[in-house]
Amino acid sequence: MNILSSEEFVTENKKLHKLHVEHGYPKGKRPKISKAKRKRIFEKCNSQCVYCKKKVVMGTFDACIDHVIPLTKGGNNEDENLVVACRRCNGTKGTRLVSEWGAHNGKD
Repeated sequence: MNILSSEEFVTENKKLHKLHVEHGYPKGKRPKISKAKRKRIFEKCNSQCVYCKKKVVMGTFDACIDHVIPLTKGGNNEDENLVVACRRCNGTKGTRLVSEWGAHNGKD
């Protein structure tokens, strides 16, 4: 078993992320967002969709975590790239950047 230094781990993680962005994640292998991180994101966003301002309840069907910069465009699961979105806004935004989707404002 090889043990990597912190610097080696970061370098390998960046390489792996780049590979996933270029080729997608294998089915069922998309990075998971922990419950603790979900809770932090809901607190950061005051439990409301950042796009339409609708209140959502963590753990319900209508509550989603959205990637501001989608994974397909180089985004990651860091807190700064995650926001709360309602299912409608998250679904209509899809893999677009907010600037690409903004004119639709969830009415796509």
